[in-house]
Amino acid sequence: MNVSKLKNLQVFDKKGKFTNCSLGTLQDSNRLIAVNKKYLAMIWENNKKLIVMDSSKPMKVDEKNPYFNYQCQDNVLDLEFSPFNDNILTSSINRSVVLWNIEENEAKKSILKEKGTYKNHWNKALFLNYNPLLSNMICSSSFIGDIHVWDPNTLQSHIEIPLKKNLTNVCWNPNGSLIGASTKDKFMNIIDVRSKSICYQ
Repeated sequence: MNVSKLKNLQVFDKKGKFTNCSLGTLQDSNRLIAVNKKYLAMIWENNKKLIVMDSSKPMKVDEKNPYFNYQCQDNVLDLEFSPFNDNILTSSINRSVVLWNIEENEAKKSILKEKGTYKNHWNKALFLNYNPLLSNMICSSSFIGDIHVWDPNTLQSHIEIPLKKNLTNVCWNPNGSLIGASTKDKFMNIIDVRSKSICYQ
């Protein structure tokens, strides 16, 4: 083998694993796990509980003694950490999107505090996606196709696009100017955030 080729070889060092995970089971859930360099968040088995742990310390997960757990009143359907702040966790709960701030108390244990709730969705909010460049834009959408772009800092809406189609995924392009929305009927919709319109369908 050519030794020069080995210079580009990347090796992943397995540090350990989280075991005894009992993740949510709802069919209409999107992501059951979200992780960043500080925290690991999971939707637990009854879909109404969030568990947050230190992502750098693999362990056997114990529901009674996690890093933090929070009982929600309705089903949690998606999770995503903010790419701009490791301590902000976003979750979709029924027709709302809840922003949580992860804080440490005096005993060095994390507590989850609700930072704000976006409540403008007409149906269950299922897909969450942060703009890759702008911290004041997050996209959330429901399965039936209402796409909302809003400010996670003020909870004010930028635009609302009613596609009225069953969505399968929603994602920003790399420069944060367009949103792609795939639908169950295998169509792709491209939304131009600047002109607030559908530019391709």
